[in-house]
Amino acid sequence: SEGIFLLGTLSRIESYKGHMDLIAGFSKLSKNIQNKLKIYLIGGGDKNEVERLKRFIQLKKLQNYFVLPGFIDCDSISIVSKLDLLISMTRTFEGFGLSIAEAMSVGTPVLATKVGAVTEYLNQDNSKLIQASNVDEVTSALNDFVINKPLWDKKAEIGKKTIIKNFTSELMAKN
Repeated sequence: SEGIFLLGTLSRIESYKGHMDLIAGFSKLSKNIQNKLKIYLIGGGDKNEVERLKRFIQLKKLQNYFVLPGFIDCDSISIVSKLDLLISMTRTFEGFGLSIAEAMSVGTPVLATKVGAVTEYLNQDNSKLIQASNVDEVTSALNDFVINKPLWDKKAEIGKKTIIKNFTSELMAKN
């Protein structure tokens, strides 16, 4: 729909991936901001965790805002290029974070937690970084995204340059 931002996670559905933090943070947004967002939790995973997320979404009456399509069998770059924002809310550890790098490579803005190796290439210049498991920071970041989308797009441009310069297949193989 016109005027609706498409946000998404692209990861396994596991409790440590922070999907619950995203839902809780979203639930604290004003209705006006909520109505500008649609969030896709993309990926397969633990069936119990998927059911827990669905129950929490229903409890918070957020069914109109969240979609859990499961695993989508297509190129992940095709998925992240269709999003207005890629979200990674991992609570404990994240390795390289391939979906984050893929989003950056196509100029999709990124909101991520400061965990694991992602801080080796993400910073406040090329993305939005927040503390893990901090629901208030999730709320603040989502609100800021809607209000200041052009600033997030500028960060995404810087992120794209970072990935192209430092993380080509050739450079990764060499290093």
